[in-house]
Amino acid sequence: MHATLKGTIADEKPRWLVGPILVLMTLVQICELGLYLFGLILWSKQESCPSHSHLFLGTTIATIVFSLIFFVIVFAALISSSPFNIRNALDNPRHLRKALTPLFIVPLSLNFFKKNRDVSVQKLLGDVADLIIHLLGPGYFCPSDVLVGLVLIRMQQKEQRKRMYDSYRRAKDDGSLPRPASLQSPYQQQSMSPDRPMLDLSVPFHMDLKNIKHFLKYAEAIYGLPLYAFSNPVAGLRRMLCPCLLPKPATAVDSIQMSLNENWAFGCLCCCPVACINRSFTHEHVVYSSIDGDLFKSPFFVALDESTRSLVVSIRGTMSTSDLLADLLFKEQTITWMHDGVEHRTTTHHGVYQIALNIWRELNEARLLEQYADYRLVVTGHSLGGAVAALLAFVVKNESEVFRDRVYAFCFATPGSMITADAIWYFKTFCTSTLFGYDLATRLSPSNVYNLKNQIMAALKHCHVRKVDIIASELVKKLFGSSRHFYSHTDLEREPLTPLENYEGIHTFMPGNILHIVKMHADPHSSQSDLQSEDRLAAYWVDARDFDSILVTSSMAVDHLPNVLADAMDQL
Repeated sequence: MHATLKGTIADEKPRWLVGPILVLMTLVQICELGLYLFGLILWSKQESCPSHSHLFLGTTIATIVFSLIFFVIVFAALISSSPFNIRNALDNPRHLRKALTPLFIVPLSLNFFKKNRDVSVQKLLGDVADLIIHLLGPGYFCPSDVLVGLVLIRMQQKEQRKRMYDSYRRAKDDGSLPRPASLQSPYQQQSMSPDRPMLDLSVPFHMDLKNIKHFLKYAEAIYGLPLYAFSNPVAGLRRMLCPCLLPKPATAVDSIQMSLNENWAFGCLCCCPVACINRSFTHEHVVYSSIDGDLFKSPFFVALDESTRSLVVSIRGTMSTSDLLADLLFKEQTITWMHDGVEHRTTTHHGVYQIALNIWRELNEARLLEQYADYRLVVTGHSLGGAVAALLAFVVKNESEVFRDRVYAFCFATPGSMITADAIWYFKTFCTSTLFGYDLATRLSPSNVYNLKNQIMAALKHCHVRKVDIIASELVKKLFGSSRHFYSHTDLEREPLTPLENYEGIHTFMPGNILHIVKMHADPHSSQSDLQSEDRLAAYWVDARDFDSILVTSSMAVDHLPNVLADAMDQL
């Protein structure tokens, strides 16, 4: 412990003893395990065992288990900092694929997802490993490196924010800069431009704020009872424990949120569980539902919305191992379309596109589009579901003569790895993506992740503070609200954040028109309590290219939740 606390992040020389100490500890652990096993063998050969033998056996086995766990931890640390450079030998997609295998193969097998599958999971894991190595290598990070790097990046972004607001305030006092019509993010200088319009009532169907709020309810509903119980704990608990006491659902949204099936785990406290299972919780406007997830097959439902005369297809976001595997398969997929007799092409997310194609085939097999040809088609979803919705609407425009001019996509918290810049104009004709605050997923494009990795490496390289001091300062700040630091700010060489210049891959963005809901802070220099009391929400139409970096904030994960986005929409 004393050796590991020496030096700083940028100065590793005082910690040169760590590698040899870990080698010695590994050898000691191997010898200790051998002695335990040898003693256990000798004990088992005794003809007569004392009365306390069971206690001795249990204690010995527990000691061996804990020793094995400690050995794994020490060996992992040895690989990370070995003087023999073992980690270079592991920088190979083959080893990463083997590491990913238990994370995906076992859950997929336990959920019986292997049946009737034409896709090799091992091949998909190999593709995912290749993509991750290409995106994140070279460069070696332990979890503490990533954590400290994100803290340093956040500090730098906060300083940029303050400088931008100070510059804006001075220009405003001088009368040389009018207030911008759009403020997409207080961290980004390029968003300070007055040429983006505010919300306007005279907009197309897919850009109408009323319709965006309306179809967000369908995107929430597909998550079912878990999300409803998370957002409404009391009502959700009642639905889980006593569903038979609930009235018949009044809308299709309520029907999907409270639906039960034969796999319902809790049963009912008021009657026999079979009675609840056999009871119908469906609504007449729910015309189709597909709840079985598989590789490249997300659950979705189809409902009639009479208020807008729409056939609504709502697609679920990431909630399973197969969904996560599709998320990670972000290799390039070329798609084409015709416009004014000219063929255009762009690059999209391969895993998401496969899901969209499978849903399109299922809709055709059910002949739903033929039955409701006099309705407009609305496709909606959140997160992964929003990405699939955008590409499904794209497929419908290409393949369906009936709905070609009557299909719209309402996407929420859509990932930023969807389309290239040359297709933004086309997706704007039928698609709108809505996000709230500093949503991390909307900025997760390969180029942004690559850029963040380089920024973390640069921040760690110039940091002359111990990691334990930075982490302890952040913990004290979060837990006790104290601004005390266990280090001097003069020891931090804060290099300015540089724009992405050396990424050689394709840059991708969110699809369609981008509606960004943000908190308008009264004063970035105010205390946290002042910010919370004076914040107000505002919505702006922004450009997809503005999301060219990952903003590190405490709310970047929470802002992605569908219920948080719905609450923000209700306040507009």
